[in-house]
Amino acid sequence: MLAIVLWPTSREPRSAASKRRFVSLSSYVSVERLAMPEHRDREEIEPELYQGIGHVVVAWATIEALMAEFLSHLIPADPGGMYVLNQNLSSDTKIKCLRVLCEMRFTDPNTTLRLGDLLQRIDDARQERNGYVHGMWSTQCEPGAVLIQTINLNRAEIVRHELTTRADFDDLIARLKDITQELLYLGRTLGFLTREDRGLGPAT
Repeated sequence: MLAIVLWPTSREPRSAASKRRFVSLSSYVSVERLAMPEHRDREEIEPELYQGIGHVVVAWATIEALMAEFLSHLIPADPGGMYVLNQNLSSDTKIKCLRVLCEMRFTDPNTTLRLGDLLQRIDDARQERNGYVHGMWSTQCEPGAVLIQTINLNRAEIVRHELTTRADFDDLIARLKDITQELLYLGRTLGFLTREDRGLGPAT
C-alpha cells in the first residue's frame, strides 16, 4: 500500500460538457441550437476543423500510452506481456482497471481523491474525443462549423447532433494537454517514467 502526495493543480479543470446545451426532440434524439438558421451543405470542411480533430487524435494517443505505462506499473508483471495486453485493451477498460487498482494501491485520502478526479477527466475526454472521431460529420450548418451526429445507447438521447467549431476542438486539446502533464508528473513521481522517456511529452 502506498500513500503519496500528488501534483498541484495550476487551474480549474475545463468542462466542455458544462458549456453545451441540447434540446430534446424526443426521448431518443436531441439537437444543439435548435433555432439554428437553415444552411445548404458546403462542399468542403474548413482545413482548421481537420487540423483541430487531428490535434485531438494525436494528443489522445499520448494519453493512451501514458495510461498503459501507469497500468503496467500497478500490475507487477512481465513488461513484454503487459505491452501485448495493453495493445488489446480499450481505453474504457484501461480506465476501469486503473480505478480499481488505484483504490487497492494507494491509501492516502487526498491521493485517491486526486487520482479519482484525474481518471474521471480522462474518461470525460475519452467520450468527447470518441464523439468527434466516430461521429458522422455534416456541413449542413454555418461556415466554420460542422454538425456531428453521435449515437450512444448509454444515454437518454441515443442520437445526438452537436454543432462543433474549432473553439470546441481547441478546448478539448487544452484539457488533453493538462491531463498529459498530470500523467507525466505522476509517472515521474512514482518512478515508471523518467526524463529520458521519449515520445511521451516534454520533461517537467
